Amino acid sequence: MSRDRKRQLNWYQPDDTEAIARHLERMAGKGWLLEKVDNWLFTYRRAQPARVRYTVTFFPEASVFDPGLTRGQETYADYCQAAGWELAAAYALEDVQIIGIVSDVLEGEDQELAESLVEETQANYPHLLLNESIFYGLLTDVAAVPTTFFIDGEGVVLDTVVGARDKSAWEEMIHGFPEAD
Repeated sequence: MSRDRKRQLNWYQPDDTEAIARHLERMAGKGWLLEKVDNWLFTYRRAQPARVRYTVTFFPEASVFDPGLTRGQETYADYCQAAGWELAAAYALEDVQIIGIVSDVLEGEDQELAESLVEETQANYPHLLLNESIFYGLLTDVAAVPTTFFIDGEGVVLDTVVGARDKSAWEEMIHGFPEAD
């Protein structure tokens, strides 16, 4: 990532639109304008510090499995454009995807327990349930929880991190990996 671009982990819930807007306004005041957003990262481009007013809209019927605009989103975008608003960014798929593994519950067993564990941790990303292939292929050497694996698009494990980290440490690790082609 060049010095004219910056990525930042997106710790906001998608429907917390006011908090997201205020955050983006603070970043614009520091000279970083939103360029791209996804579930996990904001991508900014360097600009002159400015007062920018952001409005964030959450569409609960949108899905990462169908990333095209819904009819309602298209209509809304048309109204916004007619009112003179400029689209700063729309949801985009990202090179970084976080996937959790619920290691306390085997696949096909207590689904309610798995869901309650995910809800309890407020981990708002997809989760896999433990099965034989995940256990033998990935988790046999896990000595502590949490253990984080950084895996590239080809399935190669780039790094393994044992233990929790703060936000800035995760950002530094993510940005330390080479850009995907």
